[in-house]
Amino acid sequence: MIAVLFALAAQSVPFDLAGPDKVAHFAASLVVTDLAWASAAALDAPVWARGVAGAGAGAVVGVTKELVDLAGCGTPSVGDLAYDALGIGAGVGFALAVEAVLRERHETL
Repeated sequence: MIAVLFALAAQSVPFDLAGPDKVAHFAASLVVTDLAWASAAALDAPVWARGVAGAGAGAVVGVTKELVDLAGCGTPSVGDLAYDALGIGAGVGFALAVEAVLRERHETL
């Protein structure tokens, strides 16, 4: 993500934190992160590997979208990457919370 931020900054891409698509970037990153986390959990991966899978998948999707925009297929935005990062963080936080609840329920049964 950092390399893409530098590439966007070098091309004078605006840093816009408002816009109609920001919620979509946040939500898409959250969903991709949690789907990858759940897939890793289904494969019985350790928690650290679930986090890597989730955050990695969210980052790959967000960065790829901005690189496609930068290539001329859309409007690149540093703000989009910021909302992608927020969605990834929220997705990891949500997945950790679900894991904690499930672990506690399993231990009390």
